[in-house]
Amino acid sequence: MSSLIKSRSIVLGDPLEIKMEDLTADNGCPEEEPLEQPALEDSTREEALGILEEAREKAAQIIAHAEEKSREIYERAKEQGYEQGYEKGYEEGERRGFDEGHDRGRQQGLATVDRMMEEAVEIRRRALEAKERMVREAEEEVVRVVIEIARKVLGEQVKTDREAVLGLVRKAMEKCTFTNIVTLKVSPDDYDVVVSSKKRLLAEVEGITQLDIEAEETMPKGSCLLETNAGFIDAGIEAQMTRIEHVFRELTSYE
Repeated sequence: MSSLIKSRSIVLGDPLEIKMEDLTADNGCPEEEPLEQPALEDSTREEALGILEEAREKAAQIIAHAEEKSREIYERAKEQGYEQGYEKGYEEGERRGFDEGHDRGRQQGLATVDRMMEEAVEIRRRALEAKERMVREAEEEVVRVVIEIARKVLGEQVKTDREAVLGLVRKAMEKCTFTNIVTLKVSPDDYDVVVSSKKRLLAEVEGITQLDIEAEETMPKGSCLLETNAGFIDAGIEAQMTRIEHVFRELTSYE
């Protein structure tokens, strides 16, 4: 049948058009004996329809195959893109996480340093307080021991040296230059030595013309109390130790 078709053109698409041209007999028969035209046209149309159907099937197969390939390529590209995107995102996330972790670590490190500095300052403050407290307690103990030793030394001196009390009396009388009459009260243990030294005391201290000496039963040995018209002066050992202790505590006190 194909030998009877000199040319045909088939276009697949939308719209679909089939063209057939120069359908003539070419089988060596004389021109004066033409073939039956209707039969030729029917067979040609049938062949064309067959070719069209086959072309449509091929086109459908090609399209289906192309669509399948396209889907495969798309899926593969999507998977690759997902993997690449995931890796990129992971790297970015890891880098971001590292940066955030670094910043967080730096902030935590600074916070730790600040906390350690505060703790160090607090420890130093407590240490200084403890040191000051120990020094203060030690100084108080030193003062107490010194006064106690001085009291014992002077007490022993007064006990062993009968004239030791005379030095206390003399110093007390020197503070009474504003008056010329003084009453001296001493311990019964010291009364005799003071009375026997009365003239010497008046000669050594200027301004006092009259010295009355009395023994006070309640006063311990080494006590010395001067009474004037302006008041009293306690020059005994205990009074002096109290004043010395007061001075020591003022010098070593912490406000």
